Parts: sequence; structure tokens; C-alpha cells
Amino acid sequence: KIELEKLKLWEAELIETVCDKMDREKDPSSCKNSWDGVNVYLQSGRSLDDELLRVVSIDIPLIMITYILMGILCTIMLGNGCGPGQSKIALSMLGVGTVMLSTGAAYGLCMAIGVPFTQLQQILPFILVGIGVDDMFIITQSFRDADKTLPIEEQVAQAMKRCGMSVMYTSVTDTLAFALGAAS
Repeated sequence: KIELEKLKLWEAELIETVCDKMDREKDPSSCKNSWDGVNVYLQSGRSLDDELLRVVSIDIPLIMITYILMGILCTIMLGNGCGPGQSKIALSMLGVGTVMLSTGAAYGLCMAIGVPFTQLQQILPFILVGIGVDDMFIITQSFRDADKTLPIEEQVAQAMKRCGMSVMYTSVTDTLAFALGAAS
């Protein structure tokens, strides 16, 4: 571990030394030199990690905007009007919030077990919000179709019995698709 830290420090110093000798573009984190139409870029072992960090920091506002827009969309699509008990703001926000928490938990689990951060993981929040919201719409519609003469517990059981297999199949196929994508 100590050797790895020494190598990272050496590599950072190498990049800084070489970049000082080259012309920097407007962005001080980039390092490039040009001669008669030929662009020369510095690349080292940490270049991919540096670029991923740069791109992820750009994507964070987009992820937040996506979650906010999906919350608004869900509120509009799930609601039956604006009267008491008609608006589904809490349901929409909890549904999107659950997707946000599960995304954070997935990133945390991957970091804990040492899975390297890849480009596939950058698009994960956008895909997960679509999958999670889709399941929320299916469950909500099944609950609306449940027999209203039954107690609420029975209505929930009836709704989950009706849509549970559909949600499970989409979750299993999505998990398999992500596993195959990560393995290739």
C-alpha cells in the first residue's frame, strides 16, 4: 500500500513536470501541446481515473435534474387531480427517493467490495430512475384496480399479487443484462 501511494505521488509529479513544459489549454487540468496541426497529449496510468472524475463531476447536476424532473412527471402522471387524496406528491417523491437511495447503496456496495468505477456506472442513475419509476407506475395501477371493498391490507396484497411477477421479471432481466454488460 505504501509503494502504491509513492507511485501515485511520483506519477502526479511526472504529470505536473511534463505539463509545465507543454502549452496548457484554457483548462489547467488538461495538458496538450501542438505542432503544425499535431496534438500531443500526456497519458499515464491514472489518466482514465482523472478523466472519469472530471466527467462524473459534470454529470452530477444532470443526475439531480433527472431526479427532480422524474418526481414532477410522476406527480403529474400518478395524480387524479388536485383535491385532497388526489395528489400523489408524497408517493412520487418517495418513489423517486427510493431509487436515489438504492443508487447510492449500489455505489457504496461496489466501493466497499472494490469494484472499479467504470463508464457503465456513470449511466446507471439514469437507467435506474427509469426502471424504478416504471415499477412504481405498475404497482400504483395495480393498487387502483384492486377491489375497494376490501380492507387496505387486502388491497395491497391483491395489487402485489397481480403485479409482483411483472416487477420481478423486469428486475431479474435488468440484473442479468447489467451483469452481462459488466462482464464484457
